[in-house]
Amino acid sequence: MQLLSGSRDIAEHFNESIDKEIRNLLLLYNEKKYDDAEILAISLSKRFPKEAFSWKILGAIANLRGKISDAFNFFQESSKLAPKDSNIFFNLGVIHKKLGRLEEAEESYKKAISIKPSHVSAYNNLGVIYKKLGRIIEAEQCYMQAISIDPNHFNAFYNLGIVQTKLGKIEESEKNYQQAILLNPNFLSAKYMLSSLTGDNQPSSAPKEYVEGLFNNFADHYENLMIEKLEFKVPGIIRKIILDNSESHLGSLIDLGCGTGLFGKEIQSFCDYLEGIDLSEKMLEIANKKNIYNQLIQVDILEHLKNASLNFNYYVASDVFIYIGDLSDLFKLIKSRNQSRGKLVFSVEDYEGKDFILRKSGRYAHSKKYIENLCQEFGYTLAHFEAKTARSDNDRPIHFGFYILDF
Repeated sequence: MQLLSGSRDIAEHFNESIDKEIRNLLLLYNEKKYDDAEILAISLSKRFPKEAFSWKILGAIANLRGKISDAFNFFQESSKLAPKDSNIFFNLGVIHKKLGRLEEAEESYKKAISIKPSHVSAYNNLGVIYKKLGRIIEAEQCYMQAISIDPNHFNAFYNLGIVQTKLGKIEESEKNYQQAILLNPNFLSAKYMLSSLTGDNQPSSAPKEYVEGLFNNFADHYENLMIEKLEFKVPGIIRKIILDNSESHLGSLIDLGCGTGLFGKEIQSFCDYLEGIDLSEKMLEIANKKNIYNQLIQVDILEHLKNASLNFNYYVASDVFIYIGDLSDLFKLIKSRNQSRGKLVFSVEDYEGKDFILRKSGRYAHSKKYIENLCQEFGYTLAHFEAKTARSDNDRPIHFGFYILDF
């Protein structure tokens, strides 16, 4: 959330009679004393209902507490009272995005820019919206504009790198990732995406911050994007191969990287116990609303396999290993720590080379030979394999390998 931050701004926006209380309200908010700030903001909104700042603070606090509809109402009220405040419309854009209203978010960010043409964050966020809407050239233009306003905006360089990869501008994309890293040397997501383009220093898996950020950012429209636009079929295919190669009663199953519950919904009725784990808080919030799982846990997969008590009949990873290149630790942990015999069922993007590769898309692909070598090394039996096209990317079919391994 972006709020007024300086005494000069406050003096320009507020009646002197409540200036002291407004300053105190901003101080409480900046010191993260949200309960006290909320009490004061409610009091101010009742005594001075036409002062926008108290409504804006209430919106920011509601957003922090996950009360997104309340946040929208507060910011909407403040926008009526302060129609020239660019940050109010910026915040409305943030809220619209969280509610999945991408077109409304677009209009709010454009309104913020019309009020303040140098609003760099509005340009960056508008680029994010255009990317989600598939308007890649417009997204590129927004990121370029953000950089022209603030040449130190490393997120804009990173976002520009992503869309330029989609546009086939690989050299430009590399340069923008490099600039993002120069500005923020600890920017692991930029390093990861740069390595996907150059092939240099490729990591064994995607950084946690990359995966978590990626899915938190598009959780609200993940299912629409995957199913309607990318023709995503992986969960249904995995369900079919499990049921075709097993008895109808599956026992206990853990859904590794469960996301919003697309696979869980497919398999729930065949399980005695269904557990889901995922890194993304926002994806888990959506899954939780579906009442599919007996338990949902926000945790890294390998961390969970190392530390949790494991006794599952099925381990399923539906379109998850695209973010894990080296699968040896995962294979080893499941085989050594599960308390009984079981099955590992998963999909991978198919690769005809040796072992695995990090592609320009930022996703790993694995060869069948690599999976067979892991089976031999860790004592799995390849019970079933089939190759299918299960999604598209930039209108190109993506080929997958689907596996059932016994252990």
